[in-house]
Amino acid sequence: MNVPFADFKPMHNELEKEIKKGNIILISSGSKHLLKYIVENNIKYCLVYAGENLQEEYEKRMRERKNNKKFIDKMINNQAWKESYIKMMKDLHIKLNLEAENI
Repeated sequence: MNVPFADFKPMHNELEKEIKKGNIILISSGSKHLLKYIVENNIKYCLVYAGENLQEEYEKRMRERKNNKKFIDKMINNQAWKESYIKMMKDLHIKLNLEAENI
């Protein structure tokens, strides 16, 4: 689902307040709009993501959480998994990459 950028404005305002206070903010999943905002405002961020070798582990976790088959198939599709991993590795805006190699 695509949410209009304007709908994220309250989140951006809160983000700006917390950054001005010097706080560290954890975002569990960033939308394209939020990541664009972070990059355009030169906000330093760290991206933590699954290592390329953890695909089976993530599939197992999704099945244990009882995610539906369509979701699991989309998330662990070999091509999509690799493309996502490569995209994260090449993101030049990230100040620190943390790749989970073991869980």
